[in-house]
Order: sequence, then structure tokens, then C-alpha cells
Amino acid sequence: MVLEGYASSPVNLAKVLRMLVVHDVVEIDAGDTFAYDAAGNATKEERERRAADRIFGCCQPGSGKNCAAMEEFDAAATPEARFANAVDRVQPFLQNRETGEERGTPTICQRSVLARMDPVRTPCPSFGQPYWRPSTTSFRGSTSR
Repeated sequence: MVLEGYASSPVNLAKVLRMLVVHDVVEIDAGDTFAYDAAGNATKEERERRAADRIFGCCQPGSGKNCAAMEEFDAAATPEARFANAVDRVQPFLQNRETGEERGTPTICQRSVLARMDPVRTPCPSFGQPYWRPSTTSFRGSTSR
């Protein structure tokens, strides 16, 4: 994985990849929620739980590695899960930073984007150092909205 070198500590890459794939498969079924959509995010957890149950039978005892990977990703309590969450946030961040847009929506305010990216700082502190500064020279988009 291209970003593995940015991890602050060694991670089990196979475990990270499983979490990312399971997470994305569930999002595909549940409908990927735009990061800054407050209404969509209010129902996201329930929609993803139902999708995971449909796909993996996660609500059943002994449901296996895929459900464990999903739960680990959601809890973000292990180095692998924190790294997987960081990787999951990088693409939309870079897209917004480079184009000032995410999914064709108007520019999201710098404060919102940086708050969403905060979980990347611990597992990947060296990734994107120039982007973490709150300055308009390091970020495309509004600083006030």
C-alpha cells in the first residue's frame, strides 16, 4: 500500500486492507454518505449496520472475520483501525484540497475539512504536513464557511 510508510507505527497491512474493503463494500450497499451531510450522517450507522447484516450476517453470533473487521474499523481502537480510518479519509481530503470540491459540491470550509481530517494526524503524523496549517496558501477553499 502506497501510504504504509506514513504510519506512525508498524501495522498489519493485510488487516488494514481487509478493514478497508469490508468498510467500502458496506458503504456501497448502504449508500456512501457525503462526509459533510449532517442529515445523511444521522442515519449512516443504522444503514451501514443493516447493509453489513445483509452482506455478512453480522448480527449473528460467530459471524466471522468480515464483521470483526468492520467492528474494528468502526471502533478505531487499534493501530490498524486508526490507520485504515486515516487512509479512508485521505482521498476526499486531497480531492477537496486540490480542486476545492468534493463530489461536485461547492467548496467545504477549511475548518470542517481539517476537523474531519483530525483522526489522520495520530496514525499518520507526517502525511500532509503542509496541509495541516490553517492558511489559505496551503488549502483551496473558503476559510470562513
